[in-house]
Amino acid sequence: MDDQPVKAGNFSKEPLNSTAYWSKIRVFIPRRVRYESENLAVFSPYRFQDPYSLTGLKEDGIIRNFPMLFRGNGDPWDTGNLYLMHEMAERAKFDLVTVETIETHAVHLLAFLRWLEHNQAAGNDINEFTFPDDPHERVTYSYRRYLMRQMRKTPPPFSLGVAKTRMGVVVNFYRGLINGKLIDASRLPNPPYEQTVAGIPYVNQKGLVRIKEVLTTDLAIKIPKRDPDADTEHLNDGGKLRPLEPEEQRMITIALEGYGNRAFELMMIFAFTTGARKQTLCTLRIHHIKNLLEKQSGQELKLKVGAGTEIDVKNKGDLKHYRLHIPRLVAMMLLDYSNSIEAKKRRDKSFYGDSDRNYIFLTQEGTPYYTSKAEISDRENPDFSSRIAAANRIDFPVVRGRALNNLTKRLADKIRQKHPSFKDFRFHDTRATYGMNFVRHFIDAGHPPSKVVNDLSARMGHADTSTTHAYLSFDSNKDRTDAAEDSYAAWLKINNRREA
Repeated sequence: MDDQPVKAGNFSKEPLNSTAYWSKIRVFIPRRVRYESENLAVFSPYRFQDPYSLTGLKEDGIIRNFPMLFRGNGDPWDTGNLYLMHEMAERAKFDLVTVETIETHAVHLLAFLRWLEHNQAAGNDINEFTFPDDPHERVTYSYRRYLMRQMRKTPPPFSLGVAKTRMGVVVNFYRGLINGKLIDASRLPNPPYEQTVAGIPYVNQKGLVRIKEVLTTDLAIKIPKRDPDADTEHLNDGGKLRPLEPEEQRMITIALEGYGNRAFELMMIFAFTTGARKQTLCTLRIHHIKNLLEKQSGQELKLKVGAGTEIDVKNKGDLKHYRLHIPRLVAMMLLDYSNSIEAKKRRDKSFYGDSDRNYIFLTQEGTPYYTSKAEISDRENPDFSSRIAAANRIDFPVVRGRALNNLTKRLADKIRQKHPSFKDFRFHDTRATYGMNFVRHFIDAGHPPSKVVNDLSARMGHADTSTTHAYLSFDSNKDRTDAAEDSYAAWLKINNRREA
């Protein structure tokens, strides 16, 4: 392990007596160890699937920004870190797995470690291997009771969803220790949970009902089902998104004109007019737009994104791809910007230099807003470029759109200076806004709902049309709620007059 911790995790709001933390190891080189004797250890390459590499399976390679857990005294938590490595290797057997996924496990596992250390500081004889004969005294059941007690506080230090996730990660932790044979069986003299198989019905893409078998345990924390019509401001498309109203879109357009950042202005325009996610938008290359304008006619250009294109899509595996529909005018705006002096200055500072292979959008420092899988592969290839030193092929920042999120927040703050009631929004909300604008326009134009759903599903790369149907029903749900609120407000006015 090349031990270069670069970031300590934040503590939660729980008043726990522990300073355990997590850090990112910027350059992590895993090794397998075999003991030939008490005094001789042999290290060999660790074979794993590198999520950032297009070449797939690697030996003696590196993993960037891998999370590691540390006890309050600064020692690595060996059992927790062994599980994180195992979890990444197991997931990589079946699909592309990102370090961000493992980081989520690390954050929730840290909460478990901090709870353990808090109890130890209070004089309790407990650790991750406390599994006596009495199930109530086992560490997993004790932790569940603790989480449920936190839920009864006013206000609770975290949500019920967080409690459910934390418990699930702890269950996966012990499942990994057992199934992966990561520890001697004697360390777990009694089972950490009781496991059963449950059948969950679902409807597949052909409309047929199927039963999916899932493993569940008696430690699971259940969340009551919500009325899907209860939240009329958000819809679910890879997360809870808020479609922006036309007046909000108008305010954003006006604010962008005086924002003083042409690159960000164009990124917002592209997102609003295509529904592209930030990893797709930020990994566009100049040659993609040039080829579209040269080879396609018409007012709307179709750009393949995902597998085989150098343009990243939401991480669903290497085979995921679909086609963005880009207005010709927007494509021409992007090409004009790429030819500007400002864009060239940014390219001159970047890895790809002043070439059509470069990203369209770079920061003022010449770094991408979102590091593509293709760039990571290119940096690893010494034949690709002689412009960078060998050290920079291994140790370089992998960014995931934080700068774009910050620009979006500053834009909302700027708008609130003139319009104090303007609501916060996230960059990803532009995707939901595109979807709702499309639905409203084509329904008003007389297109049947089935065609609108099919067309929008293709444009947004939805794997399941049930996600697209949420756009179609969004306005009707909101209208019903608005009508009920208006009726209630009118009722209050009437009764207030009577009382007067």
